[in-house]
Amino acid sequence: SAVPSHEKRGYAADVLWTFLFPSSVGNLMSFVAIWLALSFAPLFTMCGIVGLIVAVLVAGWYAAFQFNVLRSAAAGETDLADIGFSRDLVDDIVIPLISWIGSWVVVLLPAFVFLVVSLSQGTTVAADILRLAAGGLGGIWQGSSGAPIAFFVLVGLGIAAWPMIILCVALGGFTSFYRVDLIVLTIIRTFPAYLLTLLLVFGATALDVALSGFVSTSNAPAAGASLKSAIGSGIVIRVATTGIGIYADIVVMRLIGLYYHHFKSRFAWSWG
Repeated sequence: SAVPSHEKRGYAADVLWTFLFPSSVGNLMSFVAIWLALSFAPLFTMCGIVGLIVAVLVAGWYAAFQFNVLRSAAAGETDLADIGFSRDLVDDIVIPLISWIGSWVVVLLPAFVFLVVSLSQGTTVAADILRLAAGGLGGIWQGSSGAPIAFFVLVGLGIAAWPMIILCVALGGFTSFYRVDLIVLTIIRTFPAYLLTLLLVFGATALDVALSGFVSTSNAPAAGASLKSAIGSGIVIRVATTGIGIYADIVVMRLIGLYYHHFKSRFAWSWG
């Protein structure tokens, strides 16, 4: 790559390069390949059980790619990780997908344990738990009047801890959580850097939401539009928002990797 190595670049330069990663031809080609794969992946779900399996495999492949993007940034690399995979479906697809889902389970588990406890005490109802669990993060923030404020506080704290959680999963596996004290100590030691990483991650996510909303609004079919026009608009919106989301995902994972790469000397433990 013509881009200088991380050892010759400061943190600010690396962050800037992260937002400009498509300016590298190799990175752009990888980005476009992933964009095309994820844009058409939903079509497989309409092909019965085999199509659903293919869609799940694509999701696992993308989860593995995101982990590899984080690891490559943590190792000081400027190029995106390889998007290929070997024939080992378990290591290359199944485990990354389970790990990705598991990271969010770890993040949200305290909040939902609190809800279950409050259910046993009669301060919330089962319908609220099911509705919040089924709605994902979007559903959680839209919320339910029956959920206690403490639930949303725990969700917020969990989300704030997610960059460290996903970093631990990517570099040390779930066994990293055995030493919660070291994780907390690391956040304390690197608090300004961790806070900046959080702000950058939230900023990239907000950019994703804003741009996706703009694309959806500007390309929405007019009232009375033909079915063909409506389908065309839907395809444009789907492809465009998928590309925006992939860009944001790559930026977020690289930012988290850079947090480790530049500040690992202050971590309370090492993954080698």
